[in-house]
Formats: sequence, C-alpha cells, structure tokens
Amino acid sequence: MKKRGCILALVTAFVMAATAMPAFAAEDRESGEIPDKSWQQEQIQDAWQVQGEYLVQYKEEAAEPSLVEEELSEYDASVVENVLPDVQLIEADTAALSKKEEIEFVKEVESLDDVEYVEPNIMVRAADTAASAKAKESYEQWGLNKIKAPQAWSKMGAVSGSATVAVVDTGVDGNHPDLKGRVKQGKTFIKRNSKGSAYGQNAWADDEGHGTQVAGIISANARNDIGISGAAGTYAVDILPVKVLDDQGNGSLADVIKGIEYAADQGADVINLSLGFYSYSVFLEKAVQYAQQKGCVLVAASGNEAEELEYLKEAGFSYGLAFPAALDGVLSVGATKKDDKRASFSNYGDGLDVVAPGLFIMSPFPEKIAKTANEEEIGEIYGNHESGYYLKMSGTSGAAPHVSAAAALYQLKNPAASGMEITNHLRNTARDLGAKGYDIYYGWGLLDAEKALSQKAAAIPGRSTVSLKNKGIRSIQVSWSPASAAEGYDVYRASGLTGEYKKIRAVSASGSRSFLDKGLETDTNYCYKVSAYKNINGKKVYGIASEPEFCATSALYMTLKGKAKGYKGIRLSWNRSKKAKGYILYRATKRTGPYKRIYKVGRKTTHYFDRKAVAGKKYYYRVKAYLRENGKTVYSDASNIVRKKTTLKRPALEARVEGGRALLSWNEVKGAQGYQIYRSKKKRKGYKKVAAIQGKSATSYASQRLKSGKRYYFKVRAYRKTAGKKGYGTFSFPKSVKR
Repeated sequence: MKKRGCILALVTAFVMAATAMPAFAAEDRESGEIPDKSWQQEQIQDAWQVQGEYLVQYKEEAAEPSLVEEELSEYDASVVENVLPDVQLIEADTAALSKKEEIEFVKEVESLDDVEYVEPNIMVRAADTAASAKAKESYEQWGLNKIKAPQAWSKMGAVSGSATVAVVDTGVDGNHPDLKGRVKQGKTFIKRNSKGSAYGQNAWADDEGHGTQVAGIISANARNDIGISGAAGTYAVDILPVKVLDDQGNGSLADVIKGIEYAADQGADVINLSLGFYSYSVFLEKAVQYAQQKGCVLVAASGNEAEELEYLKEAGFSYGLAFPAALDGVLSVGATKKDDKRASFSNYGDGLDVVAPGLFIMSPFPEKIAKTANEEEIGEIYGNHESGYYLKMSGTSGAAPHVSAAAALYQLKNPAASGMEITNHLRNTARDLGAKGYDIYYGWGLLDAEKALSQKAAAIPGRSTVSLKNKGIRSIQVSWSPASAAEGYDVYRASGLTGEYKKIRAVSASGSRSFLDKGLETDTNYCYKVSAYKNINGKKVYGIASEPEFCATSALYMTLKGKAKGYKGIRLSWNRSKKAKGYILYRATKRTGPYKRIYKVGRKTTHYFDRKAVAGKKYYYRVKAYLRENGKTVYSDASNIVRKKTTLKRPALEARVEGGRALLSWNEVKGAQGYQIYRSKKKRKGYKKVAAIQGKSATSYASQRLKSGKRYYFKVRAYRKTAGKKGYGTFSFPKSVKR
C-alpha cells in the first residue's frame, strides 16, 4: 500500500525539463549523476502554494454549492472554475494573512453548511533533471534494449486499431518530424505562461520541451529514416497532449486534476505523469480513481530528490515517493543506468513499483526552443531542421514513458484488459533487481516488455465501497461491500486529510467485512479505504482501492478552572457534558506529570475543593470525562492544565536592638501554625535558620549574641502542615539592626 504525506501545502520541485533553468537537481555533464545540492532545505521551507487559491469539496447532500462570494465577502472570494463535479477552485484575497490567520480562513470556509473540506491549490513541476548532459554516443538508444522492446514488438502479432497515451505535461510539439502523424488534437488547462501572456484554448504546443521529450520516448516514429524509435516501435500508439505545465515546467494541482479527468474522458488508455510534488491531495486521489474506473493505466515518475530525502524527512515527510506516484494504483517508476543500477537521483521507498532506463535518453526536442537554447546549460542538441532536433533526457521523467509505451502495447494487443490488470501485469513481469523479491530501491524490478507481451494479465479483484458510522467519541464503525474475485481485504486509515495511510486490518474473504475501530482521538476526522486483493504467483494483486471515505469522532471538550483560596486550598470547577457519566480530576507537582487521580465523581458534580494542597507549593490539575461506549468505559481527552498554589501571607517584620539583643516582632499570619526565623550578615544571601516557633500567635523572638559594631539582617516566614507535609509562606522583607 502506498503512502500519503503529512504536510498539506509543502511542495518541492520535481525539477524541470531541458530548459535554460538548471537550478534544481542539475546533473553532472560527464557522469550523468546529480551532485550534492543545498537548494532543498531552503526551498522546502517555502510552501509552493498558488497564492490565494483553494480547492473546495462540497457535501454530497448539498442542494447547490455555497455562495462563497456572499459568505466570504471580506476576503473578496470568488469561484474561478469547477475542477471536478463537486469540487470548485476559489480565489480569495489572503495575501496579507499570517499562516495562522490563513488556517483560520480555511476553517471558516470548511464551516460553511455545504462544504466538506478545503485544500490549498499547490504548484506542480516537471520531473526530470535540469540539464541533459553530453555523451560520446550520438543517437544510441540503450534503453530500448534494456527493457527488451525489440523482442516485445515481435510478440505483438497482428493487431488492429490504436492505443492512446495522454502526456499530461508541458504540451507536445506535433510538428516535430519524428512525431508527425502520431499526435492528436490536445488541450491546455494552464491559462498563462511565465511572462503572463495568455495561452489560447487550443494552445497545447510545447513551449518548454519536456512534454515533447516524454512523447518521443513513447512513440517517436520507427518507420522513418530519421531520429529515434519510441518504445512503442512501429505500432499505432498515439499521443494526446494535455498541457498543464507552462514554459518553465510549472503548473498547479487544480490543472493537473482537470488534465487527468480530461484524458480519461477522451478515452486515453494510458496517462503519463512525468511531474510531481510532495503533498497528498484527496482531490488528486479522486481524479486518479476516476481515471482508473474509466480503465486507464496511470504511470508516474517517482521523483528525482533521492539525495535530498534526508532534507525531506527533516521537513516532516515520511515517504520517499512524490505524488501522484505515491498514490494507490499508480505505476510509480524509478530510473536506472546502463549497468542496471539505480540512478542516484531516483526516489525510492515503499510503494515504488518498477524501474526503467532514465539516464541520457535521446528524445525529440522542439525546434523553436532548440534554436535559442544555451547548450552550456542544457547539454548538446543534436539534429537539424530536416531530421528534427534531439536532446538527451535524464531523470525519472525519462523512465516513466518507457513503462507507458509498454502499457499501451499491451492494451493494443489485449483490448479487453482493464487498466488495473495491465498495471499489475507490468509489476508482475518485471525483471528482479537488487535484493531478491520486492525492495524499496527497485520495486518489483526492471520493466520487461518482452515478458509482459508474452503473457496474459491475470484478472484482478473488483472494488469495494466503504461505509462509516460515528460510534461516539473514540470509535467508528467501518464496513465495506464485497469485491468480486477477492481473496482478502486490507483496510487503511489516515488521520485527517493530510495524515499518512496505515494498514490497520487484514481480513480474509470469508471474514467479517465490518468492525469497530476503537481507541481513536476525540473530535478527529479519519479517512478510510479498502483494497481487495488476490494472490497470483505468490504476489498480492490489488484491485482499485475504494474511494476514500471520511468520518469524525464526536467531540467531548473539558474546560477546567481553578482559584486558590489563601491557605485553605484550591477550588476547581469544570464544564458539564451531557454525554459524560462522570469526571476524574488529576493532580501533579510538575506540568509534565506524572498526574495522579485525586477525585472521581458522577456527572452532576462539576467542582472540587482540594484541601490537601501544601502551602507555597505549585500544583497542576486537569480533568477528564468518562462514559460508557460500546460496553466499555472510554475517556475524553484531558482538559487544559490549571496551575495554582495555596499561600500563607508575608509577615510584616520589625526589628530593634535592646541590651545586646535583636528584638524581632511581626503580625499574626492567618492560617499559620508557626514561624521560622533566619539571620545573615549580608542583606541578599547567607541566611541561616536560627529558630522555629510553634503557634500562630507566637509573633516575637529575641536573637542573642550580637557582636558589637556588626550589622545583622533578619527575615521570617510562616509555615503550616497539610496532610503531614510542611508548607511555607513568603519570607518577610529583610530588616537589619546594628549593635
């Protein structure tokens, strides 16, 4: 099961394509490896959020979306567009808000009657290295032989029709000589380029270069006598350009979501996503599942930040793959070198599916960009006007299209196969690399197109539907429908919208498809999904995961107040909860505890007077409610902490010299059981106890043996015993005498 990340708006670049900006993950020109970098720590601190843009999910029962213009008029909020049927992109003037204030703004939007939840719209980047380095070999295509593409072509047999791969990217140069006749009419979802110039509705041509390179690796024409051959060879694999990234390789989450949905609606067999970011999005997962249900194979680059994963972890990430590669059912692809070793930049981690060639991959490059490009920055450009221009691509962006081509060939040969069947088939037929079996560095291994085209994909389980029911402050009932051909189910849970999914239960096909998930946090939103699986050749093969469903535990807030009543004790009170059966009060002598129970009471009592508090000592209190839930006693979260102490008042000390003695007197302190007298030769330090007097009315003392010409300082304090322990009041102000 792939993971999802724990930070909503924090995004980092996947590194741009072969453009004039080598700032991110720029590879070494001679070795092709990515050198040490320091950019990540700085970039990762800045959330790459599209300023003022938010994705809003509406509740299913909503009659019509809330009128955000009216409800949020103080922020000049307006609807930009519909992203999914029940999701809108809204724009609001939040530039002047602090991060804390922006969080409050999001909560305000979520509080609207029809709103389910809200996410910031975030930036997405193309996923390869910034430079395509020079190499001695000219048009060598070592990657095709590594994945056994020529052998796979020989397994195709007689096929008819065509397959379509949607390249969700920077667009595609359909006029490139090696791509002519293979590029369909596309669509752009990005409105303006980096200079602010508007794109037309049909301006899906590539003005950055990345998308054209991806398309060429998939389906460059093998029938002509120029350039290269795509991994699809001579077979009819068409490219559908879906432009979601601009001339700098930048785009937004909202555009990627729309692009995926569009590609699925246009009948794409495969969707190639050589882009990414480092933030889970429930809206992106919905778009991915929409495409999966339409039968699409989704292929995504794993990311090029392997050498920066420690920085990512320091910033709070707990996974190694970027999104969308980290999502369930998406074929995540890492990159290898000629020696079948993982490229040092290639992201790895749980959920990596396969690897494919991703270093110095020759591919078509747009002429318009080639003529003005700086080769010192992007690498050597090959070709001319007649043959077209070419550039070597390095990165997981170049690895992913090898897999997309293999998926398209399998679909062309086996048109009845579902997208998830092909996805699992490419995993199952990969050639093992690294440690035996699955490992986090190579997944199931290197793409083996020949083996994939030689075997039939196994049928996969169907899809379950999850239903959830709130069962109190700490429990949720989880149930799901049966899935066809399932041998078992894995159940996953995440806390909130941005938590990490963790498997919490495995159930056989004959087991109960309903259970009570207990011990949860109160007033917390949880997300669940179920994946049905079957075992094929010793491997678990999963169907499409259920759509994520959300349910919140009930709230049970406790608020504690306290007031010290002089020396007598501390009065504590708390709010009454209708749900509670009773309350338990805890006390500690340190804020961090340990807290010990001092009082347990029924639900009608909401106060307590602590008479055992020792005078002058600080105490920390908190309260919990308890109730019976599903036959067991459960407890609310602890209340706020209250710090209080009882006090004995400060005595007012007087001192004078008489007959060689210091005569001391002070007022009676209420609640005192005695007094302690201290003496020193210095005003601020060196005090030693010289006497202890019992009785609250014992308010005088004579200090003997004073030396002539010497000055002495005195102070006194009251004390009182409580529960066998002596507590002290505040010292009097010092008084001095000189004999």
